[in-house]
Amino acid sequence: MPAPERETVVIGAGVIGAAAALALRRAGRAVALLDADRVAAGASGWSGGVARVFHLDAEEAARAAYGLPILRDLARAIGVGVPFHETGYLYFPKPQDREAALAAARALAPEHGTEFVGAGQLATLYPGLALSGEGAIHEPRAGFADPRAVALAYAEAFVRAGGRSLEGVRVGALAPDAGGVRLETTLGPIHADQVVLAAGYATPGMLDALGVAHDLFSRSIQVTLFEPPHRIVAPAFTDEELDVYGKPDPASGGLYVGAPTTAESRGEIAAEPVDADHVGRTMAAARDRFGWMDAARPRGGLRHADCYSARGRGEVFRLPGALSRIVVAAGFSGGGFKMAPWAGEAAAALVAERAADAA
Repeated sequence: MPAPERETVVIGAGVIGAAAALALRRAGRAVALLDADRVAAGASGWSGGVARVFHLDAEEAARAAYGLPILRDLARAIGVGVPFHETGYLYFPKPQDREAALAAARALAPEHGTEFVGAGQLATLYPGLALSGEGAIHEPRAGFADPRAVALAYAEAFVRAGGRSLEGVRVGALAPDAGGVRLETTLGPIHADQVVLAAGYATPGMLDALGVAHDLFSRSIQVTLFEPPHRIVAPAFTDEELDVYGKPDPASGGLYVGAPTTAESRGEIAAEPVDADHVGRTMAAARDRFGWMDAARPRGGLRHADCYSARGRGEVFRLPGALSRIVVAAGFSGGGFKMAPWAGEAAAALVAERAADAA
């Protein structure tokens, strides 16, 4: 059966693309969700899946706060459930940001229970973790979900709602045409009324091909799974002071710990083996927080490219001028999972706005 004319096409079936496709379909639009590989085959499938509200930036916190209750109870929100692991979340600010972090925690406390927790209480909350320092901002209802399962759940809900999911379809070029956007794909040309570009690490190259100025780039993310020398109870965490972050792995009893890489590229780098030198750098950075790190054993890890922005935060925006029928959701810099519910709705709102302008 030929595709219906003038669907809205979402490029990229990661968690943000799938969330956008569902939001568009729920708004009554004919929608096709395209991916060059399979649903969640990109960075979404390799994400930590951490969902928390706390951010120093109030707007980022508001976006994450929109998504947290959805990700905590996905079955109620979209009709397809994925378990949520409520582990809590710790934020260790840089010393110069301590007062701002305390103020942000106070602002979020009435709804999210965020508060500064001292070292003694942390030892009670998280036995065996043996954290150094005076304490951290604690968000008790944060946690994580399987990111691949969440992306698949969004895609399933989208198909149940009447959307078309096309896997294994690569988009080679985009160009405005009369009343829409022409996509050159490996399945042949598709004429869309509008496009949502949520292609993760491939997005910078696609914007380059369109001649659009942007501040996006691809960078590899690596997290190493460490096996502690004893049993630990761990939360998800961000340590701005030591520049590491992580989450527990209930299956192994270990702790995933990540540290920033500098492996940048505008090419299509995706999944890679973990870099042993970076494992060593991660251990060196984390040992000042976890006293047992020198006795831990690395058990492999995950390394995959994601789309970063020079601003360090993701955005959803419409391209200008003749490309105004293309909405971009990109630059989430490793934090897209928790922002996906907001980003999906934001993309759908921009599509609706453009459609209203054209009416």
